[in-house]
This record gives sequence, C-alpha cells and structure tokens, in this order.
Amino acid sequence: MNILIVGDSISSFGECGLAHDINFHYVKKLELKNHNITNLSVGGQSNQKIVHKTCRALLNCKEQFDLIIIQWSSLFRINFNKGDSIYDQSCNFTLHKKSNEIIYAPLWEVWAKNFIHPRIEILEWFFQIILLDNFLTTYSIPYVFVKGIDNFVDDISKKNWKQTSDFFKSSVLHIDSHPDEEINDVYNEFVLLYDKISSQSNWLNLLSDSWYDKRIDTASDHIHPGPLSHINYYDSLEDYIKKLGLSF
Repeated sequence: MNILIVGDSISSFGECGLAHDINFHYVKKLELKNHNITNLSVGGQSNQKIVHKTCRALLNCKEQFDLIIIQWSSLFRINFNKGDSIYDQSCNFTLHKKSNEIIYAPLWEVWAKNFIHPRIEILEWFFQIILLDNFLTTYSIPYVFVKGIDNFVDDISKKNWKQTSDFFKSSVLHIDSHPDEEINDVYNEFVLLYDKISSQSNWLNLLSDSWYDKRIDTASDHIHPGPLSHINYYDSLEDYIKKLGLSF
C-alpha cells in the first residue's frame, strides 16, 4: 500500500524524541508492514503548510496513493520566509524557540502580539479541514484525519459556550468584554463548522483525546509521545483503516 503522511513532529522520525526507540514509531511500524511510505511531516509544521504539502504532493505525484494520513498540528504555528527560495523554503515557528531560529524570535513575538487570535486561528483551521476534505474527495483516495493537538475542539463540541472551560471562555470568547449576543454569534459559527467537519470528514479521533493528550508515556525529550503511545497510535490507525474497507 502506498501511504502519504503529513503532520508535525509527532509523525516525523527526526524530531519525535524516539532516537533509540524509532522502531516503535507509528510510521516506522507502517514501514515494517511493507507499506510504501511518503512522509512529509516536519517538526513545528503549521496546518497551513500541511494543507499545502498534501495538495502539492497529489498534484505532482506520478504514483497513486492508496491512503493519506493527515495529522493536524497546533493552531498557533506560522511560517516565515527564510529567503532561501521564492518557492517553498519557509521556516515554521511555535512558542518553542530553537537555537537556530533565535534571530527570528522578535518576528514571532511581534506576530503573536499583534496578529494571532485563537478565534481567528480556529476558524482558519476549520476552513482548512473543509478545503482539504473537498480536495481529497476529488481524488477519491481514502484518507484519515488525526487530531494531533486538541485545538479547542472539546470546548466547541459541547454546543453551549456556557459549559466550556474557563480558559476557552477567557482566551477565545472574552466573555468579560463582550455581550452575550456577540458571544453567541461567534460560538454558533464555531458549532456550524464543527458540525460540518464532524459529519463530513474521516476522523480517527475528533471526538476523543488528541494524540498529544493521549500520551501514556513520553520520549527521551520528556515532551513527545513515547514508544507505548506510538504502539497505541498504530493500533488505532490499523483498526480505523480496516473500517474504511482497506486491505491492511
């Protein structure tokens, strides 16, 4: 089976923290099953870049993929152009600053302070999901969406903003500074999009914990999922892929 995988460090060999236990990584376990894997995952990769890489891979591919696995990333990852290429050499940034990215730290801080807002990022991500779902459907290729990080999905799935977490109310809805009517409008838009993606898209875990939240152990970096977590990821993927009717 030819499988395309696009995600962040959870799905990337080089940045998953499993240097000495790489055979436990869920992608490696797929390889060991003799599947042909094209893995375009990169640590810190934004959802925008995940959509771009997936669409580009399909537009350029000379060999048909039998399955696509999309492991969605954090809302707050953005791309800066490093200036190395006019095409595709952007650098991904998160709140975690690596030593080789330190000169870009002021750019991130300005961007985060002035332009990033959770409400906007949630809406953009939901539209990215719908866009990619429609794009993949035109190719008639089976696919699986995986929630790598929660991205406030649990709060939106409650369908009533008054029952959401205090953090969601303060950081996304700003209930202290907006009237209920305005909050209702914002939240109802979230719910409409959520209903769309939950009914239309092929999700492994939209209604359950994200892979990051479902860690039962950690890798040697004490951040990323460990070997036992990746075994569970593989098992859940295998079960879901079989439910899609694919020979696995």
